[in-house]
Amino acid sequence: MKSQKNQPKILILEDDRILSSTIYEYLTECGYDVLQVYDGNDFLEIAYEQSCDIFLIDVNVPYKNGYEVLKELRKAKILTPTIVITGSCSIDDLEKAYMLGCDDYLKKPFELLELKYRLQTLLKRDFMKRFVDFVSINDDFDFCAETSKLYKQKNEVLLQNKELKILKTLLQKRGE
Repeated sequence: MKSQKNQPKILILEDDRILSSTIYEYLTECGYDVLQVYDGNDFLEIAYEQSCDIFLIDVNVPYKNGYEVLKELRKAKILTPTIVITGSCSIDDLEKAYMLGCDDYLKKPFELLELKYRLQTLLKRDFMKRFVDFVSINDDFDFCAETSKLYKQKNEVLLQNKELKILKTLLQKRGE
């Protein structure tokens, strides 16, 4: 369980060690801070102890299955965005995952690039949910999360895409 700093942190629950390692290596190369565990009990232990940005949960794992893990997390008011991964193509399993509070559902086998895009989408969505309307940066600057606009004393400041991404990252990591 290695960990990098200042990157979105993803906690993976996958008991297939080859698949888990493949996901770990890919996401690490993409710049994510990735933690991996192989059973539901270990997953919950880390989820309660550490703040993560996204959970990636396989359903069929030892001790507590992915559904039990997700149910327990939501009951404990841990609302970290969660992608459920499973080999099941059943609509009942899909419904169960969403009813328990998952944010996305990915059927195995899947392309790693698809996983990356789904993670990016959830991170972006979660970032936007953290702010009500305006975030006061200081006495002069405010940021509107809904429109992704920066204001200096109520006047809009035009930002390039790269500048906007940097600002969002800094706001997301505010206080760290």
